[in-house]
Amino acid sequence: MNSAFSDEKKSLNIESNKFENISTEGVGQLAKDALWVSGDFFRGVVVKSKVIDFARLLKANGIRYVYIFAGPFKVNGSLPFFAYSNSAKEVVRLLISEYPELVILPWIGGLQNKSVFLEKEDWVRHAVESISLLVGSLGVPGVHTDFELILPDSKYVLEERKIPTVKFDINQFGRLLVDFHLRLKNKLPNIFVSTVVGSTSHGVKLWKWQPEFDEIADLCKYTNQIALMFYDTKIKNKKDYEESLIEQLKHVRNWKESNCNASTDFLLGVGTFENSKPLDAYRDLKIENLENHFLTLKKIRKNMKGDSAFFDGNAIYANWTTDESEWETIRILRN
Repeated sequence: MNSAFSDEKKSLNIESNKFENISTEGVGQLAKDALWVSGDFFRGVVVKSKVIDFARLLKANGIRYVYIFAGPFKVNGSLPFFAYSNSAKEVVRLLISEYPELVILPWIGGLQNKSVFLEKEDWVRHAVESISLLVGSLGVPGVHTDFELILPDSKYVLEERKIPTVKFDINQFGRLLVDFHLRLKNKLPNIFVSTVVGSTSHGVKLWKWQPEFDEIADLCKYTNQIALMFYDTKIKNKKDYEESLIEQLKHVRNWKESNCNASTDFLLGVGTFENSKPLDAYRDLKIENLENHFLTLKKIRKNMKGDSAFFDGNAIYANWTTDESEWETIRILRN
């Protein structure tokens, strides 16, 4: 282990092997909907009333899982200190005290070739160790991973996020992602591992890496939950949107019937945000809106019950872009 990583670990005063047998017993028995949440909850002064109100909002809207931002990883595979802070621990305590059934999963990850290096053995080892420290420090049942590889054609994103230009084989990213989660499960077999990836529907065209069907068939062996992004699809009409959703649900059915972890849940990611230019070309809000998404799902469920039964819930992006009118739409239309 490199000295910088060792020094950070010592400064946190956490024994890395103390929490390796944390159990996920009872996780996943209620509603399966999830929400991506700002890391502001883990930073600075904790306002108790604000945290309690947030817990009540989650409960009222049927959100079972929260992915609270606790990253990104640093270039050495460690996580920022705020992720382990007393503020973060207090927020976890308050949320659970108000909403005991809530599953809190720190949201960690980052951008490949900037602070994430899945191809480097030392980085992977340190990152897995950091997750062990984080889960133990916060007393949470697991984590939500979010690793992104920006495509070479997405020059605006590469420049805007200051991602270095390096030689990297895009075709290896899926295998590296699977290998990382295998390493994580080998280290911490009992934690709840959630992750997010792009849709595998052929009609979806993302500005970041998009997995193949077989890559998710492997990834689901080492995860308990996979959120499939169904936003930024570049789809321009309702017919194509419906056909892509149908294909995605068929993929989920096939994964669950083949070699996935028997308890792996699949969520459909839906957005409540607006892209700025030029990424707005990937998100037509006349198509990618809550009303069309949920009404299309209802139609699909009615017409193809066998396939839609394998869809476990929704993942909403994100708490800071979802207002009360949108929560009302979600409450009315999602079931």
